[in-house]
Amino acid sequence: MSEEYRIRRSILERMRERGIEPYPHKFELTTTIADILRGSSGDHVSVAGRVIAIRHHGGCAFIDLLDEGERLQCYLSPDNLGERYHEALEFIQTGDIVGVSGRLFYTRRGELTIL
Repeated sequence: MSEEYRIRRSILERMRERGIEPYPHKFELTTTIADILRGSSGDHVSVAGRVIAIRHHGGCAFIDLLDEGERLQCYLSPDNLGERYHEALEFIQTGDIVGVSGRLFYTRRGELTIL
């Protein structure tokens, strides 16, 4: 087994030990990243995509999702997610495909982001 495979398998085992299903049966999408970027979605969205970057900023994190060639930033904070914040940063890695639900907002730099 490669080292990457061992790491990912270990993450899956830890998730299951904590009662988190890494491959849930269903995730309800409300829109796509492309539709969000075109402005044709509501304020609260549920999308899925591949994690292409994780950036830590102070006590928070930004995750970039990619779907069908379109990128959207997600903002994670302990204030917003509580204990789930630490689980997200412990378990999510670049290359994972994840579903995200949240409210759209613009950062101070003007980037459209999911909270």
